[in-house]
Amino acid sequence: MGEVHTDHAAVLLLDGTVLIASGRINADNTGATATLEIYDSASGEFSNAGSMGSPRADHAATLLQNGNVLITGGFNDTATVVDTAELFVPN
Repeated sequence: MGEVHTDHAAVLLLDGTVLIASGRINADNTGATATLEIYDSASGEFSNAGSMGSPRADHAATLLQNGNVLITGGFNDTATVVDTAELFVPN
């Protein structure tokens, strides 16, 4: 947990934690992953929050009024445009 990410999306959730939605973790900035992590600044801890349906980098993540996060677009692990959206629902 707590890997270095580039080209990720991060969103402050209603409970004060931060959702980190994947991006690239390779040192050479290739590929993309589908991991989701929650960062809790109070404890300084990262925790696994599952994974997205598609690997994504350079994507958008938007906090919705109900606390869910809409994740859209980006590029997958082969640099192909991801033309789908998915919803992250916090526990």
